[in-house]
Formats: sequence, structure tokens, C-alpha cells
Amino acid sequence: MGLSYEPLNPESESDRAAATRSIQMQLGWFLNPIFHPEGDYPEAMKQRMQENSEREGRETSRLPEFTEAELEELRGSSDFLGLNYYIAYLVRERTEEEYQENGMRRRLYDADTVESVDPKWKQ
Repeated sequence: MGLSYEPLNPESESDRAAATRSIQMQLGWFLNPIFHPEGDYPEAMKQRMQENSEREGRETSRLPEFTEAELEELRGSSDFLGLNYYIAYLVRERTEEEYQENGMRRRLYDADTVESVDPKWKQ
């Protein structure tokens, strides 16, 4: 799981939005239900998943909804979060030409983003 998402072009509003979406779609997916005071997935994630599900012809979102009991059990269930990361991803908005699910990780498809790393970074 990536922990750092930076805009490929910091001057690009769409790249900044893509980086924020990547954070919500990755970190928020796992952390919000536990650490956010309201629990649940990020609103932006729920909305995007609903839109993508509708585009796919589904009647309901692919993102399952928590029951109130599940939210209550998850919310605040941890008092510690340890993170260890080794890489930052450069993120940009996906273009219409790239808008295909084929071969793309579902998370990137749902976020409408493309991730890369700077080839100049030491591997």
C-alpha cells in the first residue's frame, strides 16, 4: 500500500486532485473506518465508487456498505497506527484514452489515476 502520493506536476490542479483522490482511495479505504470519528469510507470514495458502478451498469455500488454495528465495532478499535514506507508515488489524472479497466488495478481504475515513480530516484 502506498503511503505517499504526490502530484506528478505540482502546478497542475488535476494532478493535485488526483493525488488527493489516491490518498482517499488507498489510505482512507483502510484508515477512515477505524480512525475517523464518524468511521465509514471517505465520502469522495463512496461517491466515486457509486458513479463507477453506475457506469458499469450495476444497480448498487461495488463498495459494500457498513452496518451500524460494524461501524460501531470498527470505529476507534485501534489506538496505534504504525507506518513504514519506502516509496512515494507520483500521481496524475488518467486521460480518456487510458480509461480502460483492462490490466489496470481496480483501485487505480476507481480513482481515475495513473501512478509512477521518478526514474531518477535510487532503486
